[in-house]
Amino acid sequence: MTDPLVLIDADVLGRRRTGDETYVEQLLRALPVVGDGLRFAAVTRHPELVPDGIEPVRLPARVQELRMAVRVPLLLRRLRPALAHFVHSLPFALPCPAVLTVQDLSFERDRSLMGSRETAIFRVVVPRSVNRASRVLAISQRTKDDLVELYGTAPEKVVVTPLACDPAFRPGGTRGHGLLPLARQVHGGEQPPHAPRRPVACRQPNCPSSVRLRRAGER
Repeated sequence: MTDPLVLIDADVLGRRRTGDETYVEQLLRALPVVGDGLRFAAVTRHPELVPDGIEPVRLPARVQELRMAVRVPLLLRRLRPALAHFVHSLPFALPCPAVLTVQDLSFERDRSLMGSRETAIFRVVVPRSVNRASRVLAISQRTKDDLVELYGTAPEKVVVTPLACDPAFRPGGTRGHGLLPLARQVHGGEQPPHAPRRPVACRQPNCPSSVRLRRAGER
């Protein structure tokens, strides 16, 4: 008997889609390790970028809306996967159960973060996709809370799956080199005598002297 097929939409591979591309790339690398008894296939414009253990399925596309409205549904009907995974949006016709990953709903909170056309599309497509998905993966508790608050999604439908560190980031160098974990300390409102007079942000040769140190959340 053939193992069930899980189809992953990997259209972002090779398209410099920053976080989305990194997420899908690492998902494809991890699934064969933990998915014993399952077959995995990735739908992409760049089959050469699909990692080992995943079957590449080439699907050229020029217009994303046409791809999701026509080409992907036809492909799903042909391959008949047991489950499909998408990021942010589902195809118009969905002949199988689907899992949807939502990175965040910032476009709902602040329309200035994206172009007006893209914001309008996301505000229509994402909530409908969330409603149609069998399960929704949120990369943070904040995203899950937004899904519940803004879309009325049932909390039990959303699973929080925090992101792991990309393998590109690893400890390196000698302790004390590179960025300083804490460049300036203030005790009781006064600067201790051993502290530098201004924040030292970088010790690399090409680091500009104008680099300013910021705390997370500071504006």
